Amino acid sequence: MKSPCEGFDKRTNDYKNCIEAEKRAKAEAEDGHEVDLPDLKTETKGLGDAVEVVAKLTGVKALVDKLFGKDCGCDERKERLNKLKWFQKSNRLELHPEEFIILHRYFSKGNKLRVFDSKVRNELIPMHNRLFWTQYDIGTSCQSCLKDVSNKLFTTYKAYVEEK
Repeated sequence: MKSPCEGFDKRTNDYKNCIEAEKRAKAEAEDGHEVDLPDLKTETKGLGDAVEVVAKLTGVKALVDKLFGKDCGCDERKERLNKLKWFQKSNRLELHPEEFIILHRYFSKGNKLRVFDSKVRNELIPMHNRLFWTQYDIGTSCQSCLKDVSNKLFTTYKAYVEEK
């Protein structure tokens, strides 16, 4: 069985929490409780689904069902939380048309950027911050940060071109 934690960066708290939940679920399964571990990266549409997964893995869902019955309002709450735009996956990596034009200007020849003048930083860093939820400063001269910006945006551009 594929681990639901495989898609997470191993340096993050999300990964550590996922591993802990997976260990608890395996321990419960060994005790005779069957727990279905979802793939958190692909099976959640938004915050409501993520909260539901955590509630199931921690046993809160079973407790609430036992105390209040199956119709406790969880489904309505899940739908409201799923509608929050800031959490939705599609909002994270979707290029706006004007952003694609900017990326096309820099990456259409198939090369990653090596020079980051102020114009390049002013156009690419805000786009990277929005797409990947980072907070790089436009004025940064950190070469590893700028390389990260270039690499991720280049990969995004290539994936977008291949998709179209």
